[in-house]
Amino acid sequence: MIPLSQNSQELTREYQRLVLDKYLSFARIGTFVIFFGLGYFIYEDLYVHRLPEISIFFRALPIALALLLLLTISTPLKKRTTSILVLYYLCLAGLMAMMCGLVALTAGTDKYELYLLGTTVVIFAVYLCNLYGMKYLVPVYMVPFAALAAYFIVTGKIKLVDAVKMSNPLTVAFVCCLLSEIQNRIKYRDFISGKTVELQNRILSLSLIHISEPTRPY
Repeated sequence: MIPLSQNSQELTREYQRLVLDKYLSFARIGTFVIFFGLGYFIYEDLYVHRLPEISIFFRALPIALALLLLLTISTPLKKRTTSILVLYYLCLAGLMAMMCGLVALTAGTDKYELYLLGTTVVIFAVYLCNLYGMKYLVPVYMVPFAALAAYFIVTGKIKLVDAVKMSNPLTVAFVCCLLSEIQNRIKYRDFISGKTVELQNRILSLSLIHISEPTRPY
C-alpha cells in the first residue's frame, strides 16, 4: 500500500535521499581508508611486486574521485542528490577500473592470479557500498571489465588458460548484483510499509482529536 499523500516517484526520491544520507555519513571515514589503504598498496605495487610506474595512475584514480566526493559533500552541492549519486558511483567504478588496470598490467606474469584475487575482494567491497539495486551496480562492474576484455582481445596478451580464470571475479560480480537487487527490494518494501504506518497513525490521531472535541450547540 502506497501512502495517498505521495506518488511513487516522490517516495522513490525520498527513499534514495534517505539511503544516500545514511551512507554519506560515513564518507569521510571511507575517504581516509581509501587514501591510506591505497597509499600502502602503491608502495607494495612498486617495491614488492615491481609493477611499472603506470600502476600509480590506477591506484590514484579512486583516491582522486574519493577526494572530489568529499569536497563536494562539504559544500551546498551535497543537497543535489543526482550530482552526489554520480560522484559516488564514479568512486566505486574507479575502484573497479583500478583493479582491471592492474590485472591488465600483470597479465602473463606470476602476479596475475594475485591481482585477480584482489579484484574479487574489491567486487565484494563495492557490493557492500552499493546504495540501491543492480541497475546501478551492473555498469560499475561491467564497464571496467568490458574495457579489460577489449584490451586483452586487441593485444592478445593473455593465454586461454588465464582468460578462463577471469570467470571467478565475473561470477562473484553476477552474484553480488543479484544479492544487491534482492536487498534493495526488501529495504524499499520496508520503507513503504513504514510510510504507510506513519500515514495511518496520523489519520488515526486526527480522528481521535475530532471525536474528543465537544459538540457545540447551534
